[in-house]
Amino acid sequence: MEVKDLFIAPYKTVLKPREILKKITIPPQEPHTGSAYIKFGRRAAMELPLIGIGVLLTLDDDDTCAKARICLGVAAPTPMRAFDAENFLVGKKIDENILIEAGKIAADESKVRDSIRGKAWHRKEMIRVHVRRMGLKCLNMIKDNY
Repeated sequence: MEVKDLFIAPYKTVLKPREILKKITIPPQEPHTGSAYIKFGRRAAMELPLIGIGVLLTLDDDDTCAKARICLGVAAPTPMRAFDAENFLVGKKIDENILIEAGKIAADESKVRDSIRGKAWHRKEMIRVHVRRMGLKCLNMIKDNY
């Protein structure tokens, strides 16, 4: 089972009563891969985030995006991947302008809603901004390691 299939509703998973998740396998990163995550909130500690954003990029030898993953927490009733934004990135040479567009696409496909923690429009804006920022961190990580 993939992680994306585990969550079915807020605070609910596909696990049945008395079932326990015993193992999570995370494959090693491929060469030319960088990843970054931000938990964005009003304070740095002891707080539920307004949004959580993780980005992973893998580049081919010619600096073309071979794989992209964009994960969003608190952007929908359950954690989600921004598949449209990921698909937009694959096959392109990644730069800041491409990441800006990917952030817009990710924000548009999110299912954010107003809550006591924050307004939907603000969460969408944070997705737009932080997908770009985390993507740039990924690129820096790749350049620093290769």
